[in-house]
Amino acid sequence: MAKYCTSCGAKVEEGANFCTSCGASLNQTTAQKPQEANVSGNIANYQPLNPPGTEFVDILLKSTGEETKVVTEAYFTQFGFRIEWTNEYGGIAKKGSKAANFAVGTIAQYYEVLFQIFQTPDCMVVRLIRANAGALGGVVGVVRVSAKFKDLSYSIANYFHQKGLYLGQYPPPQQ
Repeated sequence: MAKYCTSCGAKVEEGANFCTSCGASLNQTTAQKPQEANVSGNIANYQPLNPPGTEFVDILLKSTGEETKVVTEAYFTQFGFRIEWTNEYGGIAKKGSKAANFAVGTIAQYYEVLFQIFQTPDCMVVRLIRANAGALGGVVGVVRVSAKFKDLSYSIANYFHQKGLYLGQYPPPQQ
């Protein structure tokens, strides 16, 4: 199973101690089980922990770690993603076909997103990290993958809102 840096989303070598892309310590970025303690829900001053060097969104929630994990998995499954858990509270969600993407470029609908679940003192966080650039599709592919990532972040935020768990997101959605 491939491993990915939880700071920047780059693929990393098995057994590596540091990410060759961003330099993050891979020992510090291994997921740990979020605490099941209550969170305050006060997100007014939220600042992301270890923001990755690529496009990301933090969805801020008032829930437990296990509930967040279950609802995140339900969202991805409901919307046709295949999930590969890389650890207990993170993984990669894939949709579409890599082979078709390579063969037909911009027509294909393949993309993937890394996700991490962790807790801050004030909330649970589902971090989505754009994992592919869409470069095989040229400029159109890059634009489409970026748009798909934004659509995904709005969609999953709405899904958590419908479940009564959503507190906000960082960066805030653009109008």
